[in-house]
Amino acid sequence: MDTSMLLLLCLLLTGLQCQQLSVFQPSRLEVVEGATVHLPCVFNTTQSKQRYVGTPVWKRSSSAAPSVFEDRTLKARLSKADDEDFASKGDASLYLSNVRETDSDVYYCEVEVVSAGKASGNGTTLLIKSKHRNHRSRMKRSGVKIRAATTD
Repeated sequence: MDTSMLLLLCLLLTGLQCQQLSVFQPSRLEVVEGATVHLPCVFNTTQSKQRYVGTPVWKRSSSAAPSVFEDRTLKARLSKADDEDFASKGDASLYLSNVRETDSDVYYCEVEVVSAGKASGNGTTLLIKSKHRNHRSRMKRSGVKIRAATTD
């Protein structure tokens, strides 16, 4: 069933204007440990130019997992887009500071908007690269010889 038929059916059945909610996030991001990463998440509805009322929820590993703000290892390093950006721009982005290799995972953005329902993005695979491995790799490319430390 196409979108216009679905909206018409919804309108006829409920007597309310129904909206379709869409959530977009990048499929993959790579950053070096210690950095702050911006996990973009934007959404829109089929009704144009409105102020959104609702909530974003970010989850890790699975779209069925609890909110990342409940994770003790992440909570203190997390922040989200401000409420005004959510309401006016459809921005539900997440920021994670001082990233660690153990933060590598798939992060799901879920948005619930009043009158439009709930929808989730397809997930962003976050890959955190070690500073040390990256440094060694640059040294190799520049021709610097790297020797392993030995003990006598």
